[in-house]
Amino acid sequence: RSIITAVATRRLEVEAQRFIDILRPDIVISNDGALARHNRGIIYKSEIDVDTANQLIAAFMKHNKLADIIVSTEETCYWNSLNISESPDRPTAEYNDYSIPLDRSVIKIVAEISDRDTAFLISGRFPQCRVIPYWRINRYSYLSEGTSKINAIRITASRLGIDLAEVAAFGDDYNDIEMLTECGLGVAVANAIEPVLLTTVNRAGRNDEDGVALYIEEHFLTH
Repeated sequence: RSIITAVATRRLEVEAQRFIDILRPDIVISNDGALARHNRGIIYKSEIDVDTANQLIAAFMKHNKLADIIVSTEETCYWNSLNISESPDRPTAEYNDYSIPLDRSVIKIVAEISDRDTAFLISGRFPQCRVIPYWRINRYSYLSEGTSKINAIRITASRLGIDLAEVAAFGDDYNDIEMLTECGLGVAVANAIEPVLLTTVNRAGRNDEDGVALYIEEHFLTH
């Protein structure tokens, strides 16, 4: 049986595109699990309704009117930065200062917030959403409640007739813990955060030293 490859990333789809173009995986799960594609066709999507999205954005701007806010949709992403053309990650983003409310539901909102307490206080006002902190920077992902990488993996695997016991997952950050625990094989890269390292005894090399590729070569391609 052939190996089906997948990328499951926190990144917006547009941010991951340069890696997708290189790796050419069969499955792309982006936006912290809010969007999943198989052979480029959408297989799963989780959205925040337009009213909630606009209320969240208003709360972010009330906290900091100059906050950096990125909104991901199925087709594109909006960003209130004046330096879009200089960005290596989001050069195709559409500028939006959010003074005019959005007119569509969204997949994910990323907001720059000064402290964790404020980020979770805002989230607490919207029980239909969840918040995921970024590691070491003051950015927070807001998603529809129940959205996660592992949920997208479950749904995608089920649609393709694959049991989770047959899935190997590699991770390094908070939003990887569930998939490392629930997939048949969970592997932490050597430079993962401590909570991830405590999740599994399986180790790959550092993710910035081709650790995942070397692990796959050794354990899956040499037998």
